[in-house]
Amino acid sequence: MQFPHTPISLVLLALLMAACNQPPERSEDLVDFLPPNPEVVIKIANLETTKKDFENSNLYQELSNPLLLEFIEKHPGLMGSLKPQNPSTLSFQKKSDTTHYTFSTKYHEGIFAFDSITPAHQKTYKKQTIRLSLNDEKQFYSTVLDSIFVISSSERALQEIIDGALPEESPIRKAFQLKQTAELSSIFEPGSVVIDSSELKLGTQAVIALDILPKGVSATGILMDRDSLPGILSVFEGLVPQKNDIAKVIPLQAEQVRTITFQDAELLSNNLQKFHGDSIALPPFFDAVTEMGSIAGSDGVNMVVRSIDPDITQEELNPFISELSPFREITLFQFTSEESLFGRLYPILETISPKIMFRWDDFFVFTENEESAKSIITAIKNGSVLENAPTYQEALPELSHASSFSLYNLKGQIGPWVASFLASEKGRVTKHPFISLQLSNDRGFAHVNLVCRELNESKKQVSGVVTQLFAMELEANILMGPQFFTNHR
Repeated sequence: MQFPHTPISLVLLALLMAACNQPPERSEDLVDFLPPNPEVVIKIANLETTKKDFENSNLYQELSNPLLLEFIEKHPGLMGSLKPQNPSTLSFQKKSDTTHYTFSTKYHEGIFAFDSITPAHQKTYKKQTIRLSLNDEKQFYSTVLDSIFVISSSERALQEIIDGALPEESPIRKAFQLKQTAELSSIFEPGSVVIDSSELKLGTQAVIALDILPKGVSATGILMDRDSLPGILSVFEGLVPQKNDIAKVIPLQAEQVRTITFQDAELLSNNLQKFHGDSIALPPFFDAVTEMGSIAGSDGVNMVVRSIDPDITQEELNPFISELSPFREITLFQFTSEESLFGRLYPILETISPKIMFRWDDFFVFTENEESAKSIITAIKNGSVLENAPTYQEALPELSHASSFSLYNLKGQIGPWVASFLASEKGRVTKHPFISLQLSNDRGFAHVNLVCRELNESKKQVSGVVTQLFAMELEANILMGPQFFTNHR
């Protein structure tokens, strides 16, 4: 049966077709003016302040290809022409080998000094006027959409914003609502860390508030993982972060330290089974362990374990150890076990086949040779440990006292663990030797702390530390301790 085409039905059909060509209604929330699938979104409270912070940052001057600083330096004309009076967003989207930018903020008269650039020409997309201009010898496109000024290096990105192409279920929308009061925040996908041939997923979305200082940077934020495949956060599911104490035994000559804490060894064992996709349980040695870490340096990798009941941990180790000669009043033990003691924690931590072990307070240290063990003992006895380092002490107020995972880069390495958090590439910052990243598990996400500190030239000497020049072994025991005196003339 066919209905006659009445004038009313034709009018309704025309209205319906017109509605389909109209851009979607949206709020003035800047998240609605992002292109789909941006790699990095930077929320800026004050553009001029942010420009000065990055230009005056010694750290970002040292970083390898820092995204935002490079953008500022490569587009001086554009950045000088932008005069926002309200918060703004700057997003980056990679297409083939080109990284495109999109900037958006609330429109006002004088938002952009078009008179300072090459005369533009206009085009129309779905009744929305797009202005094509040239600045810094680069093309860009701009429009005013629902009282929001949007400018982009990609015409396609601008068209997608007009279409409202950012999906409602995009994780960026949830992340965008976090850190609302921050002066500067970054939303990005942390990606994965490749260690040897193993790939460790950090998360699917992160949002951090950045504090850019002339002598470093600090950041706090949230790391989320919505992927069904296990990543680093899945290892700490249900576990409560414990106190970080390993800095007491980390030698200053270490290069990278990675640590974990946990309060339930059985739950950690179950999580690791899901992570590795097997049914291998942690050995009973871990039952009283609450913190452990790998220390990598020029002498190789060493492992440190802290126990809440050292006697129980010692009992678990006794069948595998035999006493060697003491060194500086600490007994060294030869360690022999066919079982891989630390392999289950790889690649979150490094792993070794320990040959030597010693105990100091509630710490158990495992090394692959006597020389490494003696080196760590010497550092502990002399106080040449991370806990006493000025850069560490200065960073403590910005670090959590309890975290699930901690990374310490002590020679300025910007590796895959932290590069994405600084929106840069891997490299080394020699003037900023202390870098720390912390992840603290919560319900379904992790809190993030990041600190990168410049070495204070006036505080290079570590307080309370004795520098050992040489060591020698005497043939007999010393009968009395050293006597100190002052020779008055």
